[in-house]
Amino acid sequence: MQSWRLPDDTRPTLERCRTASRAFSGTVAAYEWPTAYRATADNSVAIELAVEAVWRGAVPERVIVETHPLGGPGSCAIYPRPGEHFLICDGRDGAAQPAFSFCDGPSFAERADMLVRALGPSARPTAPSPPRWPWWTDRAQLAESEEALRGVEGSSRSYTWELP
Repeated sequence: MQSWRLPDDTRPTLERCRTASRAFSGTVAAYEWPTAYRATADNSVAIELAVEAVWRGAVPERVIVETHPLGGPGSCAIYPRPGEHFLICDGRDGAAQPAFSFCDGPSFAERADMLVRALGPSARPTAPSPPRWPWWTDRAQLAESEEALRGVEGSSRSYTWELP
């Protein structure tokens, strides 16, 4: 299992988590389609986080984050595997996107699990999840989806999409 490493001065610590506006943990749920196929120097990827425990703040059950674009050497882009545990402690509110990168992001895997145990009892997420429009209602994402499907199939087949 790969473990993500951040510089010590940017990682959540027990003290930072106890004084943060919000502190929550859970697992990386999924990469949103079709953004999972667009990781490039110019594009970010949307990742859904499943929140399981909250120590501070009102946090919904689902939080969506956008990664940094790949950007080449020195990039802060981070792509954790679905199912990987995370811990976020920051100064933001509710469903606001947390910092999510190698440069200023959460703790993952073993380090996150260690801090979760040290934080003690938690509450369940209670804030409502913000509404999200389905990707297929956006013409730009439909075009992106067609391009991604062609790449997966290795064909030039054209897909027809009809919006409601």
